[in-house]
Amino acid sequence: MLNVANSVHTGDATNHARPLVPLASSHATGNAIIKSALYPVTDFLATTGVRTVSRAATIHVLRVSPELLGYSPLVQMLTARIVCGEPCDLQICPTCASEVEQDQLVDLIMGTKMSEIDPNSDDLADILVTLPCRHTFTVETLDGHCDINSYYIRRDGVWSGLAPTPTDIQKSLACPLCRGPVSTKRYGRIQKRADLDMAEQEAEKSVREFDLEAESGTLAQAFVGETIREPEDDANEDEPAPAEVAKSEFIASKSLFPIDPEAICGKTWRRFGFSVAAGRAWNKRIRHLVTAYSAAVTISQERFPLLRTYDAAVSELNRYYSQQLADGEIIPINNIPFQEFALLKAKAASGFPAPPKAHLRFRVEAFWTTIDVRFKVAAMIESLTLHPNLRNSRIVEGLRAFNSFLMDCVQHDAQRAIDLSEESQSQRQVLRSALLLMRAEWQAFAVKATSLGPRERNPATVRGLIEKAEAGCIKAKQTIESRRRTFMEKMGGHPDDQTWAYENFVQPAEEIVDGWVRLKTQIQETSFGLSDEEKRQIIQALAQGNNRELPIATRGHFYRCRNGHPYVIGECGGAMQRSRCPECGETIGGGDHTLDASNSRATDFESLAGNLGVAANPWPWGQGA
Repeated sequence: MLNVANSVHTGDATNHARPLVPLASSHATGNAIIKSALYPVTDFLATTGVRTVSRAATIHVLRVSPELLGYSPLVQMLTARIVCGEPCDLQICPTCASEVEQDQLVDLIMGTKMSEIDPNSDDLADILVTLPCRHTFTVETLDGHCDINSYYIRRDGVWSGLAPTPTDIQKSLACPLCRGPVSTKRYGRIQKRADLDMAEQEAEKSVREFDLEAESGTLAQAFVGETIREPEDDANEDEPAPAEVAKSEFIASKSLFPIDPEAICGKTWRRFGFSVAAGRAWNKRIRHLVTAYSAAVTISQERFPLLRTYDAAVSELNRYYSQQLADGEIIPINNIPFQEFALLKAKAASGFPAPPKAHLRFRVEAFWTTIDVRFKVAAMIESLTLHPNLRNSRIVEGLRAFNSFLMDCVQHDAQRAIDLSEESQSQRQVLRSALLLMRAEWQAFAVKATSLGPRERNPATVRGLIEKAEAGCIKAKQTIESRRRTFMEKMGGHPDDQTWAYENFVQPAEEIVDGWVRLKTQIQETSFGLSDEEKRQIIQALAQGNNRELPIATRGHFYRCRNGHPYVIGECGGAMQRSRCPECGETIGGGDHTLDASNSRATDFESLAGNLGVAANPWPWGQGA
């Protein structure tokens, strides 16, 4: 084994080592800095338990991890000790291997044995990596087995960049011989993608196997007799609502990671007045969803080797320039403070054009997984609020308050996913994240709009909800157009990108627009105290000619003003004049058999009329009624 500090020098034939990086004297900071850069590397290796570099590892250390190549000599110097990244005690040197190890096949396609490997060759077919299971393979063999070309761009034998991650489900990497884990640094990006896919599949499996009706019934039984804890008599009236308190605890404006899974657990329920027993019953029913959520959060919090390398380089250079400033060897320009100037110099000299951002793509997908889980949790809560055993219970108020909090959390994380996608310049992830935000905004409003009690359904409140539904619909349409246009501009307008955007963003986003329209109609049709039986009586009275002023023989006569108040147009059912709604004063009617744009057909009345046998309207303006 070679000591890290010595491994940068030209090796001799005795220890089979060669120079890891060229000590270029033309580098801006000179060889002194390159030498001093050994210290953060040693510190970093000490924290990971890797203190030395094996003789075999020194041969191919710079060539093993493609995502770290192409930077300055200094950064190559730093990465030289961690680019290979494989545990040194596992690596098998082809020169020093035992007879049994020498006889091992290391290239399964060509049938090459370890004894046939040239340790001085730069060819990937001669560079070895030993897996934790102790099976050793050539880099070329493992690259093909792990499909590395789907994750990195290689031109003329040189790694030149990161490829977009595959969109299909990726399986966890396994040894070609024993199916043990391929937990090597070279394939870390691939394995992280597989880990994310496994978390997503686990979440999907949990949701797929989750019997919403049965679980809701079980919870409803557990919640029978449950009461919401009332505020203390001496409580301050100005105290924030439980949802606001929970939001302040879990939502951080610039959080780098998804909101903690505790936000969906029973402990948080207590903030909304639920008992400990209710929280335990809830935890038992959603434990599989929480497991999937937690796995995604864990993945999002991992730091990639490239990012650690960048931090080590900048940290060492920052110390160097800080010392130069203290010694008066350099002087800040433009009166920039010493610490800020040293950091700017360090970042410029690190060789990285910018902080690494490839890891952000994986973090965004982790956000998606947690958001999907929370949508499923919200669906379960909504099912509980409609369960017959709880329909008139005060517990429904607590459930809806918790659901509102949950959707606020989803909106926050969806916006963070958009921000991270834009930072990593992953345009497809931007669109997917924007779609999740649109859905969360619609669902958050739906929770509030459909949870109003009878006392809250006054004309002013209903009018406000209708206006918000209209605004939400307009905003959704504008988001579709602006996001689609920006995407095409960023991607260069390629037809394949246009097709992808339409299928994966525009189409599902238009369904959300339709959801806003349906929600507005639902608010209008359920907000004015008329039961279906009362509506039937009105229709029958008009259809039977009991009202001589407004006799109707067909459908196509029922409409609503902008605020949802129903009215009837007689004769042919077509609008020929405008008037004012007697309830709210908004425009009703229209002209030339064309309904005013702010009005809409009262589909609830028309549907009931059809069920009662009222004939279809023969006129063009009555079609579809």
